[in-house]
Amino acid sequence: MFPNNSMMHLRILLSYHYYKNTDLDLLFKKYFTEPYPDVFVDSGGFSAMTQGVNIDINEYAKWIKRNKHHINTYANLDNIRNAEETKDNQKKLEDLGLEPIPVFHTGEDWDVLEDYVTNYQYIAIGGMVPYMRYTKKIMPFIIKAFKIAKDRAVFHGFGATSWEVMHSFPWYSVDSSSWGSGFRYGQVPLFDSKKGKFYTVSLGNKNNCGRYAYLIRELGFDPADFWDRSRNDRSKICAISAISYIKAEQWLRNRWGEVYIPNNKHVNEGLRLHIADSNATNLGSADEGLKLFLSDAQHELGDIRRAVSTWKQDLV
Repeated sequence: MFPNNSMMHLRILLSYHYYKNTDLDLLFKKYFTEPYPDVFVDSGGFSAMTQGVNIDINEYAKWIKRNKHHINTYANLDNIRNAEETKDNQKKLEDLGLEPIPVFHTGEDWDVLEDYVTNYQYIAIGGMVPYMRYTKKIMPFIIKAFKIAKDRAVFHGFGATSWEVMHSFPWYSVDSSSWGSGFRYGQVPLFDSKKGKFYTVSLGNKNNCGRYAYLIRELGFDPADFWDRSRNDRSKICAISAISYIKAEQWLRNRWGEVYIPNNKHVNEGLRLHIADSNATNLGSADEGLKLFLSDAQHELGDIRRAVSTWKQDLV
């Protein structure tokens, strides 16, 4: 079954560190038609730190305010190595009139999360990316975080690229860059809504693509466009990947039902899956509620917009 057109809403995660000099009004006008995507903003603090760049918290606040008409949610300017600095930045941004969601990291004292849960109903969990290939190591941490939150708070999972991590918990929102593995590495993710799992096909591999031809057709594409290298089309690779994640978000919503921020049922429900990547040279996304934020950057924006728009029209 194809997703309902009314649920085909693009979600993207943007990193301030990479987009701070970008005019979002021009960017969105160039790559999208209204309604514009649901945008989740990450400060990009970790990326900046690894590159030896400091993020000015006042400039971050100004950028958020300047682009607030495009932004649905934004996170605190966090420091994965310093929980106290992260908490100080939370207060600084709040004193500047903003309402960022706080960020709790793996390795931090559990008292930090207890404090956040006492004062906030929507919290981001960071520091999980290194564990996405070793989920047995991260599962106990996530389980404990959800036990602490209980019904007092909901979570956003930063970099939740593992399907096991995504589908095992009632996240309010997550972001993933795994959708981009097709145009990056030639490994295209396909979501099977009946089985509730992802499969991967290799571009140029006729046997492999043939095995999952039924899924490629179900998603609205011709299998030959993927097994025949001469027919590989970047826009189609982007689109089938993004659509797979849109379907995954819908499957997760069916699994967990609508997830609400406690005491804020007027706020849009979750789960939200945002397609994401910190690189401002690619981009993609997903719909209302899990909300899954796809990540990548600008070059893919146009490809996905055009391909998904065509795909939606074909369903009418």
